[in-house]
Amino acid sequence: MQPVRVSGTPFQRGALMGQAFAEATERSVAFNRRYLSSRAVGRGNVEQLLAPYVAAASATVPHLVEQVRGMAEGADQPFIDLFLANAFEEVYGIIEQRTPSGVPLDRCTDVVLRTTGSTLLGHNEQWYAGDDGAVGVVLDVSDDGP
Repeated sequence: MQPVRVSGTPFQRGALMGQAFAEATERSVAFNRRYLSSRAVGRGNVEQLLAPYVAAASATVPHLVEQVRGMAEGADQPFIDLFLANAFEEVYGIIEQRTPSGVPLDRCTDVVLRTTGSTLLGHNEQWYAGDDGAVGVVLDVSDDGP
């Protein structure tokens, strides 16, 4: 998968990302739907579970919520499905507690290294094999800074 460069408003950048990664996004949404279905979590439950996260994100980082809305439109997927994909680590522990699967809860690992004049962010993705191939690289050039 080739890296994609996007610019414009948050919504425009998201729409370009959604278009560029529509096939991978569709696979990710399908994986999440299978995951939820296997745990008897319906669409209404997902919307209810995500409501506080959507509200908090809308209040604190509205530009990122707009970017996810753009991604959803660009990929022709429902917003709530894209929001779930982006908030999955925050909510899957809640889902697993409601419907114990016996699978230990794993989390990804982040590290930040700071030196004079630079910062390096590292992220180790510990994830489900069923979502393999649903990752893309984006050079996100904001109109209003980092």
